[in-house]
Amino acid sequence: TRNLQVALAPASRRYGELALPVVILVGARDRGADESHRLSKALPRAELVMLPNVGHELQLTHPAALLGAVRRVLALDGKSTAPR
Repeated sequence: TRNLQVALAPASRRYGELALPVVILVGARDRGADESHRLSKALPRAELVMLPNVGHELQLTHPAALLGAVRRVLALDGKSTAPR
């Protein structure tokens, strides 16, 4: 997780400028879950979906949840939501 934070540091300063909807889907047992929380607070139009008892490769173990998140983003695209 620390390496990821270092790699994303330059871009993270501009997260607040991102105007499109983002759904962050993460397993609660994923080591990156804490970073996902921070990311969801930094992005103005982010929705954090945390799946309990799920680890890192949720796209393999919970593909329906991933598909649901993608559908939510597609439904949000173009709609105006107030930034947090």
